[in-house]
Amino acid sequence: MHSSIIPRWSLIACAAASLALPPVMAAELGEMAVLSHVGQPLLAEIELTALAPEEAKGVAVRLASPDVYRGGGIGMDPALQGLTISPLERGGRHYVRVTTRQAIQAGHVHLYLLLGNGNGAVVRLGTVWLTPAPPAAAAVSAPARPAVPVSMPVPAPLPRAVTGAPSPDAAALAARARAEGLV
Repeated sequence: MHSSIIPRWSLIACAAASLALPPVMAAELGEMAVLSHVGQPLLAEIELTALAPEEAKGVAVRLASPDVYRGGGIGMDPALQGLTISPLERGGRHYVRVTTRQAIQAGHVHLYLLLGNGNGAVVRLGTVWLTPAPPAAAAVSAPARPAVPVSMPVPAPLPRAVTGAPSPDAAALAARARAEGLV
């Protein structure tokens, strides 16, 4: 009979201990919209999903400590030292806007984010992928025309000289047309 008391006490102790623990957070990182490119300061919006009803009122999000990065075996990008995280709500969905002051020079950056609401916290890892900046559109600038008095007729522009090599787009289109038997 003595042995049946011990399991009952251990069950009661476990139940009491579980009441003292903070509730498990369900928040997850969802879709990430990256609005910046390699060589620019980070600007991204990350959706918070799987929020419990009490979490929907507000989940504090901050960058995890450098110790978490070390524990995960991942280097922390120096630009993350000045990271700013701002909550957003759009269409009933919850997001955080993540920005840095310094440019991100790598093609991706790992974000260990600490999600918490005062009752507990959980660390989530998100990897933000950056693309190279698109090439600047070649500004086609016409030569400046000198100011002409109103009474003088404006001469028509001279036709441009045609070069012998077609543009890459024209060459690709011609090759495709030949391959499809159109030419």
